[in-house]
Amino acid sequence: MLNNPIPAYIRVNNLKNPLQKVTEFHQLLAKFKDPDDILREVCFYLKDLWQALGCNIVIPKNPKYEFELKSHYSSAAKPLPENINENQGLSIYVFKEKHPVLINDTTTSPLTNKEIVNYYGHKSAIAAPMVGKSKTLGVIIVFHKEKEFFTIEDLELLTFFANHTAYVIENLQLLYRLEKGIYQDFLTGVYNYRYLQECLLKIAEDQTKLPLSVIMIDLDNFKKFNDMFGHRAGDQIIKTTAKIIKSSVRKNDLVFRYGGDEFAVLLPATDYQTALNVAQRISEKIKQYTYVIEKNRFRGFIRASVGASTLGIAPTPQMVLDLADKAMYQIKRSRFNILNHIAIEEEILSDFNQAEKTLFKTLKVLLSLIDFKDHYTLEHSRQVSILSYHVAKNLNLDQESLKIIYLAGLLHDVGKIWIDEAIINKPGPLNLLESGAIKKHPVIGAEILKPISFLKPLIPIIYHHHEKYDGSGYPDGLSGKNIPLLARIITLADSFDAMTSTRPYREPLNFKEAILEIKKCSGSHFDPDLLDVFIKTLCQLKSETTEIFS
Repeated sequence: MLNNPIPAYIRVNNLKNPLQKVTEFHQLLAKFKDPDDILREVCFYLKDLWQALGCNIVIPKNPKYEFELKSHYSSAAKPLPENINENQGLSIYVFKEKHPVLINDTTTSPLTNKEIVNYYGHKSAIAAPMVGKSKTLGVIIVFHKEKEFFTIEDLELLTFFANHTAYVIENLQLLYRLEKGIYQDFLTGVYNYRYLQECLLKIAEDQTKLPLSVIMIDLDNFKKFNDMFGHRAGDQIIKTTAKIIKSSVRKNDLVFRYGGDEFAVLLPATDYQTALNVAQRISEKIKQYTYVIEKNRFRGFIRASVGASTLGIAPTPQMVLDLADKAMYQIKRSRFNILNHIAIEEEILSDFNQAEKTLFKTLKVLLSLIDFKDHYTLEHSRQVSILSYHVAKNLNLDQESLKIIYLAGLLHDVGKIWIDEAIINKPGPLNLLESGAIKKHPVIGAEILKPISFLKPLIPIIYHHHEKYDGSGYPDGLSGKNIPLLARIITLADSFDAMTSTRPYREPLNFKEAILEIKKCSGSHFDPDLLDVFIKTLCQLKSETTEIFS
């Protein structure tokens, strides 16, 4: 029999109207939209309501193992130590039985954990399950230093508060899932295309988050994978790739599924160079990961093409997205690793002063203008540049020669800026007049570079890159070793890339067919002394970039 039948919450607050506290509790829950905030504030509110030693809210450690409980929220003066087991005592009993409990003397009750009682020094307690619509979310326990402090009415009030808290939290979780469904890709759990558009504009308007960079990622040969192994296996690849991308970026970077096998990453406060480094990291992680599908039905590697752009380099948010997408597809069309090309270019440009860097960027803009005429030219120039550089490296040429041949490869077709677009893209054979116009591009390219003093070493290479070893080339009909060595290397690289590229007037040769054609023309078109090292270099680069289906 209790000494004082008046409910404790009325006694300690001198309440005239008991409904006052119910109204306050409703108002408290309405203030917060985050379940963690709600549970934390409920703890402190209930401790104050009963002027108790403390209030603990215990919840499952993991929904899959819901009887392993842990005090996640506590208003007690000292948190419960890790070594005290909450799965033996009042909290676990109330959680399992889904029934509220009032204990007048914790020191003698069989339901209490005596370690917890001794730790807090409380003599009485009330506990109620937080019962939601579908499951029990946890248990709320309020404990006091006095014996027989609480009444049945206190337990009923706590039960009401516990259930109401569960109701509010479940509604918030439902709302979160609905909102997340609007912005989240169902398969991967990353954000979707719709939310990408919203975030892109929002971040671009926030000065604290500039420069804003974008990375686009697309899995190579994914359609072929789907055709071979089925869409279910394809979905597994997509989900795994999303996890790899998320693990490769910072917490404040945003990952989106752009569509199909394509992803986008928004990187706030990230410059272009850093974005390229992140793109490289994502590419490497995907390439090195061993994908396993359905108990080794497929076990192997997948490759991805990546591209990056930055607001500032691109004038508008949408243009940033478009340029990153375009850069990704340029890399996808590449036979050699364009990210390696970026690293080589950075190393070479480090020797340039600011004026030289500016002029070089201007020339690259000219190449981009050519790309509008002919999408083949820019990508072709990159391929020739990479291949020529590695051939020269395998010939053990000095650093200055490596620098010159890299830049010459990149700029060898710059003279095409003055060639009529209709001639460049003509699907059939050229007539004599058109052929004559095309043959002028090495001369025009050399003229463009003449005023730029630091690029003068490139002029003879660009001027002579269409000479043939037997003297039948242009513009001067040089033969043999009279053709500059670096020009002879670029001639090989230029021809190989042209053979293996799709053009309006013919289908590409495959790798083996192109090698046979190069051998066939050795001594007439090409320097025979360069043949072995050229083929060796091709095989090296191919082994680095070969995809699992090639």
